Amino acid sequence: MSCAVDISTLPLLTGCPANDEFFLVGNAAGGYGTGGYARRRYSDLKACIAAGLSFIPLQFEVGDTIMNEGDITLTITVNNPSPNSQIVVLDNNLLIPNLSTQISYTISYSTTEIIITFNQPVVNGQQYFITYATY
Repeated sequence: MSCAVDISTLPLLTGCPANDEFFLVGNAAGGYGTGGYARRRYSDLKACIAAGLSFIPLQFEVGDTIMNEGDITLTITVNNPSPNSQIVVLDNNLLIPNLSTQISYTISYSTTEIIITFNQPVVNGQQYFITYATY
């Protein structure tokens, strides 16, 4: 089996693939030849990615343990956070990120942290519920 087409001449597709599309992979266990080449279905890749996601809840009251009155930054130490997966709820109200007209927050990620910075200091007794995904 040989391939006479240079990979750089293949069309570059954009958008989401259909479930029955294939991806060429290398170094695959059970793959063909010294390069271990094989095909994988997009539906299988999606299922593997989804199976690797974990949603983690975090619930606390300001002043108890995680944040103290007057704090504006919450750092969550976690491996492989999934960007833009967080939901922040304050006293049963969903907080919208990046607003300046009400209580809000900005967020940043690294491979080991989620950093939530609120636009105003937290107050004792406030109840927070935060959920986020890792992969």
